Amino acid sequence: GNFKKKEAGSDAAKKISYITMMQVRAQIVAMASTSLSQAVTIAVRYGLVRTQGYDGSGRKEVQILNYTQQQHRLFGHLACAYCFHFAGRRIMRKLKSLESAVLSGGGGS
Repeated sequence: GNFKKKEAGSDAAKKISYITMMQVRAQIVAMASTSLSQAVTIAVRYGLVRTQGYDGSGRKEVQILNYTQQQHRLFGHLACAYCFHFAGRRIMRKLKSLESAVLSGGGGS
């Protein structure tokens, strides 16, 4: 068959379509933030409860979260979870204001 390219609608319709695509991407970031936050919370709590090895006196077991290697493994993911959370919120706010500007006729370019 013959392919006919659809005629593009108004400039505002193109912008709304783009904003919708970006909102989906921002929601993916927000969902990743939630999942990562839950996983890091479980890991940190486990690191606080679990003990392994002994301190310098040899009498008291050490929480595994006190080991530097454990901190390096968890704190980077914790920072990423916060980053995803606040970046996702910021992007959603920006897209909502852009969408309202486009719908009110402000252009939003």
